[in-house]
Amino acid sequence: MTKEEAIQILKKQLASLDDAQRRCYWSRVAHALTIDARGSYRVGTDDLDHPKMLRCYNELQHRLLSYLYDLCREDKTTSWTDEVMVDYLLAALELLPFTLRTLLKSLK
Repeated sequence: MTKEEAIQILKKQLASLDDAQRRCYWSRVAHALTIDARGSYRVGTDDLDHPKMLRCYNELQHRLLSYLYDLCREDKTTSWTDEVMVDYLLAALELLPFTLRTLLKSLK
């Protein structure tokens, strides 16, 4: 499967979810990203191995959780959409070690 095919599958599957399922999906992605972010520091210490990477994860979490909050409030005025969020996450793939597999696996 190519990256483009995986992206289309992800967007199609997201479009088929109801609101509750979408909230669940995005919360699973947020959780998976916290696990991936552990690669930026030494567990059990205060030492950061990759501070720039940790900041990128933090910004990604900020945007994702802001979107999730809007979904929970059923805020229809938000400028974020599933497609915009997917595109934002895919852009982050260039900077962070999480993979498209993380996004697809969270749909299960």
